[in-house]
Amino acid sequence: MSALVVLSALALNSGCMSMYFHESPAPLAGPPPPLQTLDNLETREGWHLIFFKGNEKIGFYRYSISLMDDGNYRVQFQSLQRFRMLGIKKEIHIFEEDVVTPDFRLVSTVTRQVLDGKEQTTRGTLAGGSLRVEVSTEHQEAVKDIPIQAPLYPEAAMDFLPVLKGLVPGREYRYHAFSPATQSVGEVVQRVVRYERSDLLSHDAYRVKTSFQNIEANSWFNDKGEKVLEILLGGIFISERRNKAQVQQFILDKTLAKSDLMLDFSRVTADRPIPSPGSVRSLTVEIQGLTDERLVIRDPEQEAMVEEDRLLYEIRRLDAKEERSLRMPMVLGPEMEPFLLPSFQIQSRHPDILRQAREIAGDAPDSLTAVRRLAMWVGREIEDDLVESFSAVDVLKTRKGECQAHTFLYTALARALNIPTRVVSGLVYVEDVGFLFHAWAESFVGWWISVDPTMKQVPSDATHIKMVIGEKPEGLHLMVNVLGQLRASIKSYEHWKNNEHIPVSERP
Repeated sequence: MSALVVLSALALNSGCMSMYFHESPAPLAGPPPPLQTLDNLETREGWHLIFFKGNEKIGFYRYSISLMDDGNYRVQFQSLQRFRMLGIKKEIHIFEEDVVTPDFRLVSTVTRQVLDGKEQTTRGTLAGGSLRVEVSTEHQEAVKDIPIQAPLYPEAAMDFLPVLKGLVPGREYRYHAFSPATQSVGEVVQRVVRYERSDLLSHDAYRVKTSFQNIEANSWFNDKGEKVLEILLGGIFISERRNKAQVQQFILDKTLAKSDLMLDFSRVTADRPIPSPGSVRSLTVEIQGLTDERLVIRDPEQEAMVEEDRLLYEIRRLDAKEERSLRMPMVLGPEMEPFLLPSFQIQSRHPDILRQAREIAGDAPDSLTAVRRLAMWVGREIEDDLVESFSAVDVLKTRKGECQAHTFLYTALARALNIPTRVVSGLVYVEDVGFLFHAWAESFVGWWISVDPTMKQVPSDATHIKMVIGEKPEGLHLMVNVLGQLRASIKSYEHWKNNEHIPVSERP
């Protein structure tokens, strides 16, 4: 059986890794000795292909390591991912260069990300007990200092530290790494599981399980310390070590994978359709496959009940009346401060954001009226397009973006008016498609109200199932872990139009 056939099967049976990997007797000579430093690393260049669902090439990455004159090492990383999303071609380029000590501790880092032609550069430099992070895009620059109390490593260290410290089964390594994608520092936990054999591997290898910012991966290292295989999300994404010629052929090949990452991977199919989902006031739906309690959110409008092995949601939108909302300008307590602060993605104190927010809201007498004006403006003025945006200011300048772009801009505009607002993410039902992963917002107007600027809904319809609160990537990573694993069973729904409750059994 070819490796790709096995990979395809593994992608379809994400919980069955043990079917394809088996413990192998340890080498008579024992595990390779710890290399301690990069000075002893034999292989300093590697090429990998990235596969989606086991057999479709969607990208590559390569790394190279070179000694510098001062005794430190330069680690260069380049990747390209090319795929379809809702039929539209997407390309992501990443160029990263880290300067590290011989034991891989970070000295400095520079990462350039190019998403759909938009570029973001992230620089990090260690000095005086903190990491200074500078982020720049076409429309803005930002600087922040992250206090560092322990040795810090680059994200690329996850591919090398187990080799430097020793591939001894049962060993666990913990350290902190900087992620340029999230501009944050998090703890890495790596455990050497065992020595394994598999049809996927040309030779037996050591499996290392890695956890970082709520993403888990399994990697296999050969006796030379080379990473030969990595599996993410239970087999949905796989990288495999290849030779340079094979990777270069992918770069030259302009064809796209047949699969659509949005429809074939992230869609949550429902057993029955929901007509006119935009006017649904209440929904009862069972979600199968959601086992991470951190993604189960309960609030006055969203009940979640566990019955045996089933997760049943009951979502009901409350009436939203302007006379019940707080008057403008709002008087708030200190507990609302976190939902007013600016961030790199949501620059609520940027002069252009402040100016635009005041212009849109005008003389709105109450907070609900202001929220509706902001949401309708964003939905009307921002073109719904599958292009990436790094921040609210980027969206304001380009006037286009997907749901997260709409939500970032709306959230920045609302906070600029002193309306507490938070980003939320989860599922929303799309007619003739099913549930898709989506981002929207919630604003406090005397109560928390669901706002979907992409769909121009205040409040949003009840097919919105909230799973994550906040714009930090760590929360979104939790949601990524369940992609491709969920199914939905519609129990009942109710529309705003006629307030008629429609059980499944009575629907035509």
